[in-house]
Amino acid sequence: MIVTENVAEYTNDPLKLIEKLKEKYKNEFKDWKCLHTNQTEHGDLVRMRGMILNGMQTVFALNAVITEEEDGTTRTNIKETKSMTRRNAYILVPERGVTDWYLETFNGKNNQTSCEAFPKNDEPRTYALFYDEESENFKPNVVFDLYGILDLTEMTTEDDDDPDTKSSLSMMSLHVIHYEPVEYHDIVSLAHPEVLKYKNMHGFESLIFAFEQLFGNKVIAQSLACHLFISRHSQPPGSMEYTFPYTIKRVFDSKSIIEMIKLFMPKVHVIEMMEKTMEKSWASYERPQSGFEQGLLQVSDNTLIIIDETKSSTENILLTKKGRENCHLMKKFLSTRKIPFIYPYQTVEIESNANVIVLSGEKCFFGQEEFAMVMPKSYLKDVDFVRQFATTHENELHICRHALLSCFKSLCDVSICKTVEEMAVESFLSMQRICRNADDNSARLHRQLILSKLLTSLNGEKIVGKDYWARAVELEN
Repeated sequence: MIVTENVAEYTNDPLKLIEKLKEKYKNEFKDWKCLHTNQTEHGDLVRMRGMILNGMQTVFALNAVITEEEDGTTRTNIKETKSMTRRNAYILVPERGVTDWYLETFNGKNNQTSCEAFPKNDEPRTYALFYDEESENFKPNVVFDLYGILDLTEMTTEDDDDPDTKSSLSMMSLHVIHYEPVEYHDIVSLAHPEVLKYKNMHGFESLIFAFEQLFGNKVIAQSLACHLFISRHSQPPGSMEYTFPYTIKRVFDSKSIIEMIKLFMPKVHVIEMMEKTMEKSWASYERPQSGFEQGLLQVSDNTLIIIDETKSSTENILLTKKGRENCHLMKKFLSTRKIPFIYPYQTVEIESNANVIVLSGEKCFFGQEEFAMVMPKSYLKDVDFVRQFATTHENELHICRHALLSCFKSLCDVSICKTVEEMAVESFLSMQRICRNADDNSARLHRQLILSKLLTSLNGEKIVGKDYWARAVELEN
């Protein structure tokens, strides 16, 4: 009905129609059909969550209304009113590694489908069309909740070298009415407001307790918990080295560790280290014939990538030229956290907000050989233990998840008071007097500073005081 109210005006300025639809449905967006889990038809009002795959494309449409026609034999015999509309278009794909509890926050408990449910070569892509100027600057890997009109019209493209050659694209289109960037810090508290009664310190300690139950070792439990909380802060500015370990060695049953981590993290993308895996595309590519290909390392923000080296003997892996290139690419990614987007005429490196954990056996391929968490020999827990833990600690899981997702946002706002700055300088000088190694002592000081910020943030405060500094030094030791 709205569309037919003023066709001429909406044809000339589609943004007015979008604004009118947004106003009409502003209280109903969350109740629309979910694109990938409900039965949908052309023209349905739908909602979806997706990741921006690559850069923006611009779509122009020429609108013409014939007002007078004589014999139609010449162009001058046809009078038209014309307008040009422009839309910003992006390809969106499902997030990789989504966990069940994270899906529930958007789809609902009884309405879940992840990208793992689709065949590898049939992951659904959606062509999202935006009318507003704000959509011009979206970056790859960012996740949005979109609400709009589903368009199942077959899309065709022309070959640049041969205009007569056309091909069809098996992509749905979505005419976006409303969109919101996904704010991870409150997705748990919106679904479970009771978590707000607890300080994030409670979630941090509960996470350490959970890992200690699994590993039977508190030191490893603390190290892993700290890594999950502060991964993006564990690299000093301008440094290529991470001051916190991201490798767990002597792992012989990776499944129980992975499943335990999935209880707490929203997205866990597992890459198994095998010869066939090393032959895949780890970088992302623009292919002239098949379009943009999402590489193994391209994941959405707030995703944990687990490199599982336990599936085969890393010493016996035979690498081809492509495998060696991927090996070099991965090692560079671990130090820079940048993903190469390889186009026909240039390569662009995109910042990744992914966290990484490497699970290794006795020897490391990608992991930190001399700077790793080493599993105790008594480690015997299996997946059944993880399932039982999830059943008996459901409320604690919500508290841990909220602490993990909200802490990163608050951690950025924590500052260090002058007194603690002076104590940190004295700590560094003291370490230098004991053992003159500027690199190691600088890394240790960085760990102490980040841990002091973490403890401050977990307690809901914004300035690191002497007590938090002392506790951080103790924890680092």
